[in-house]
This record gives sequence, C-alpha cells and structure tokens, in this order.
Amino acid sequence: PSPLFPQSVEVVEGYENLFDKDNANIIDGYISSGTGEIVQDNSSKTIYISIKPNTTYTVTKMLTSRFRVATYQNIPTFGQVSNNVIQDYANTKIQITTGTNDNYLAVWLYNSGSDTSITLNEVLDSLMITEGTSLHPYVPYGNNYVDVTVRGKNLFDKNNTTFKSNYYLTSDGVEHYNTEWRYSDYIKVNGNTFTLQRTTANGNGLAIIAYDDNKNYITGVAYHYQKNITISSSQKIYYIRFSLSQTADLLDDTQLEKGSVATSYEPYQESIVPIALNGNFIGGKDNYLDELIVDKFGKCYLSKNTIKIILDGINQVFDERISTSVSGKYRFTSNINGIVQPASNDNIPIIMCDKLIKQTVNRSWNNHQGISINPGTSYVIVNSTEIEEMDKNQANDWLKNNNLTCLLALKEPNLIDLNYIIDLKTFKGVSNITNSEEANMKIRYVQDINSVISEMKNAILEIGGE
Repeated sequence: PSPLFPQSVEVVEGYENLFDKDNANIIDGYISSGTGEIVQDNSSKTIYISIKPNTTYTVTKMLTSRFRVATYQNIPTFGQVSNNVIQDYANTKIQITTGTNDNYLAVWLYNSGSDTSITLNEVLDSLMITEGTSLHPYVPYGNNYVDVTVRGKNLFDKNNTTFKSNYYLTSDGVEHYNTEWRYSDYIKVNGNTFTLQRTTANGNGLAIIAYDDNKNYITGVAYHYQKNITISSSQKIYYIRFSLSQTADLLDDTQLEKGSVATSYEPYQESIVPIALNGNFIGGKDNYLDELIVDKFGKCYLSKNTIKIILDGINQVFDERISTSVSGKYRFTSNINGIVQPASNDNIPIIMCDKLIKQTVNRSWNNHQGISINPGTSYVIVNSTEIEEMDKNQANDWLKNNNLTCLLALKEPNLIDLNYIIDLKTFKGVSNITNSEEANMKIRYVQDINSVISEMKNAILEIGGE
C-alpha cells in the first residue's frame, strides 16, 4: 500500500479546540508579568475563555512578540490579578495547570507596535487551546476531533527506533550478550501476522518477538542467515521487537510489514491527520469502536460495532426501580436488546452521558451517581441523586427533560454499504473522512473489500447471526 492507502491507521485520542475565534472575548490590554494584572493598553490584545479547575491546558499559536498565559477565578477585567502566570515569548506553546478556584484562562498574544508584519486576525486564526498535554495539528472550533496516525506499509522507523547494542533476542524473548548483534525497542503495531525482511545481505541473528498491549510476551521466531522472517499469533499483537546483526547489516532497507508476504521495500512514512467526528469521541479498542473499511478503489463499508441509545422517557424508558445495597438508595434499569453483556470483572469504555458521571466499570451497584451495564442481562443501570426518591413514572418524566445518551457495544456488527468515497484523502494534513451513522471510527484499508465483507458475513452466520 502507498501512503494514500496506508496499512496502518491509528486513532490516538479525542480533542477539541476550545477557542472560538468568531466569538472571541478580546480585551484591549495585556497581562503583567508579576501579578498577572490585566492592564489597559490599546496596542495589546488579550483573549480569555472559561475553563475547568485543576486541569492542564495546552495553548498553541503562531510566533508573535508577546505570549503570556494566566488563570483567574472571575471573568478577566482591568485590575484583575493572578498568581498563576506563564510567559514564553520565544515559543509557540505554553502549558498551564489551573488551580482549584480557577474558572478562566487568558492569553496575551498580540502587540500591534511589535507585531508589525502580522495582523490580529492571523494570530487568532492560529490560536488553539486544548485540554491535556498532547500537541495536535490545528483544528477550528466547533467539532470534536481525533488525531489519526497514518503509516505506510513499512512499520519500522529507522530514525526513531532505539537499539540495544551487543545483545540479541532468542525466540523466547530473552536477551543474550554478543558483540555482533543488537535488538530494537518495542515497535507499536496492531494485527496478527507480521513479516520482517532485509533486501540485502543475510539476516545474521535475525529474530522477531511479539507482545500484547501490556508488552507481555506472546511468541517469537528466530532464524539465522535468512532475509525474511514471519511471526503469527491468534492473539492480537500490539508490539514487536527484533534483533539483527550490527556488524554486517545496515538498517536502510529493513522493512516490517503486516502480513506473511515480504513485498517491495518502502521507506517508513507517517503523518498525523485530524478527523472531525460529530458528537463526543469515546475512547476504546477492538469491538468498542465502529470500523470504516476502505479498499484501494474507494469502496466503503461501515461495520457498526456500537449502537447509540437515547433514554428519553418515551421511546426508551426506565423499566424497573430496584434498591441498591447501600443506604436503601434506588437505581433504575432500562432493557436494551442486542448489546454485549460483560463479565462481572470487565472494565469497558462503553458509555457516553452528559447528564451523569461517566462510569467505565461495568457494575455500579453501590454507586449513587453513574450509568453502567449489568453483567449477564440486557439492561443498563442508572443511578442519580436527582431521581433516587422517585417512582418509575416520575423518573420517566424526568428522563423526558434529561435525555441520557448511551453508546453501547453490539453483540454482532451491523454492516452498512456506504458505496464509494470519491475524494478520500488521508495524508498531508487533509482528510475528507466523514460519516452520518454516528460512528466513532477506526479505519482499515484493504486490497479487496468484497472478500473482507464476505468473510465478516460468514463469521456472523457461524455464530448464529443473520
């Protein structure tokens, strides 16, 4: 596969730009370096947004002559002071952690007397404020985004992979001392079969070891004096390490790729693409994300592994009121068919809900606030101090004005033919990937989509689906 149709597409995390440049709060003034006081000055511009306390934020923008960030308890106005001020005129990024009483974040970002070659609008167009410490490509306000790392078929980045010299790995993953060999650090992958190859010279000391998502050993293969080596496991492989000679071999033509066939060498290629998703992005892996399957001709299927249920008190209601085991409090249940019924010890990211505290643990018998799934049955449990004294009819009336949105894992995927995406672009910072099926997507690129869909349908039939 080429970079246009990559082998590996990895969702990194969800995020959003909190700064709305079209409705910006702009102060004609600056933030003083000592006290954080907002001082009136028509040549300076400071913006502010509302934020959460005890939270880290990352502020990025184009390079200007002024860059100072401060947090405040009240709406920033002239004379307001702050004891949390960070300045870095020479940089384009500042990270700041808010205090317990902080509700606003202000950024001094422009001075017309010094920034003579750029306009205020240009600076505002570049400003991004995100929650957390990760750096992301610029995205506009108004959508939730995920960063997608797009990699070509060669998963080995020779410029950013470290090696331990004078040691090699055997098939059991154990290191051994030998001055002729070296082995790599963990390389992140996702699949069941991978091939390591060299196009020149024999692979003296060649070995490849597979690990799970916690870097626990799964299996390993070692062949001396071979150019190619393949490793395969029925268990999903998330990391790989390999060893090879450090005296006879160079890394320039080493390739690690998915599958059992060694194809023509391609240099490592990677780009990070921001993709806009409607609604909140809920993290997860495997069957807790929907999957967009795309072949080289642009033919697309959406494998919906999740279902969005809205508890609205009308179409989806509370069925039962049951006492919890703590303090006689009550929880409410709503019956939903076709969803995954977790084991009692599962921790699964399956719920999104904007009215109650998110619960990722599948049981909440003793919680007074949250939403969860009961193991072995087909109902979700809702706990809230707002409804614990209500009867079922009162709780459903409450639901009508307080809809709860649940994102749940389906027992069987629902395959939706999306026909063709004509302008599919997933490289050079551009993406047209969208969907109208409320999918929190992961993306898989394949050579022939018809054979993949046939296999998936056959698998569903084998487990009794339709």
